[in-house]
Amino acid sequence: MKLNILILTGAMLPFSAFSSDTNQFNYFELSKVDIPLDAPSEDLKGFGLDAKWSLNDTIYLSGIYQQYDNSTSDINRKIIGIGALTEINKYVIPFGQIDHIHLTSKSFNSKATMNQWRLSAGISGALNHIGYKIGFSRYFVNENNVSDATVMLAEIFYSINNKFSIGVEAELGEDNTDIYSVAGRYHF
Repeated sequence: MKLNILILTGAMLPFSAFSSDTNQFNYFELSKVDIPLDAPSEDLKGFGLDAKWSLNDTIYLSGIYQQYDNSTSDINRKIIGIGALTEINKYVIPFGQIDHIHLTSKSFNSKATMNQWRLSAGISGALNHIGYKIGFSRYFVNENNVSDATVMLAEIFYSINNKFSIGVEAELGEDNTDIYSVAGRYHF
């Protein structure tokens, strides 16, 4: 169970969803993340730092650092990825991304690490100042006693102006491990 939680912890949704007027894949993001577990004392809470950088109109790079903890463990997650999108129009932007994820979990008397791959795909877009994204991520794990997992993604962001946006993100897991975050983005 604990390793399955490691797989699903803190997945920040890796894509912005704003019209082509703004540079949708050039931003820094700071987020507060909550992961409710079976008992409230086990809930994981933490933060994430996310950055995206467009190489051109189609390809972008992604880097994420996340840290979560509860009364018994600390989890650190480092993610590096590359993604692609095809803007049909500002309302419909199909995307895909592949990430390498390195997880470290520390508790009072043990430490565990895990490497995994994540493939994400879906549709994003924008309506006026509201950006949205829906999709899925598939985690591929090459570890004993840990199975691959598929999760649903959703996010909505409000663009305050061309530089700042705020929003909420959710990742709904197969085994009722859901992840929620509130985030702010600075677009450059």
